[in-house]
Amino acid sequence: MTSLSNNQKLFCQKYLELGMNGTQAYLSVYKTCKKEETAMTNASRLLRNAKVQEYIQELQSKVEEKAIVSVEDIVKELTAIAFADRTKISKMEKRTMELESGKEVNYEDVVFALTDTLDENTKKVIAGYKKGKNGISVETYDKLKALELLGKYFGMFKDDSPIVNNNFINPYANLSEEELRKLVGD
Repeated sequence: MTSLSNNQKLFCQKYLELGMNGTQAYLSVYKTCKKEETAMTNASRLLRNAKVQEYIQELQSKVEEKAIVSVEDIVKELTAIAFADRTKISKMEKRTMELESGKEVNYEDVVFALTDTLDENTKKVIAGYKKGKNGISVETYDKLKALELLGKYFGMFKDDSPIVNNNFINPYANLSEEELRKLVGD
């Protein structure tokens, strides 16, 4: 069982410190590396190393022990945001109004729940209230972002296709050599 080098340990620490950005952590530790592409490749290789993963998990658990907020607390908050029924906060309702002429007019209106009547999980969804020229609006935390973060936490979005940079996934990664040759006209 081999242990990690000082640089590998420092990489793990920087990786967590920099918000799990492997490329930046690698560039920060391995000063001789100047190209982001090289740093990304090497960081990816390091992150696949079982010992590196084990050390990162060890560091995370140490941080978690010291933290006021636990991972469990964060997961609960994200779960509340991701799965709350937003219609408990506000919803469209059909209404009827009688005009002076006696004629009834049907219309739709937004109805807000009183905050005090909401359960604790539903309250967690509310980011704030905003008064605009058309009335009051309720701003809620992003449901898709909460689902994405939960998915990442639970390891649901593992992608084995090579990443060229942080914003671009190689569309040719799954093509065979023969298919690639056809594309370039070889």
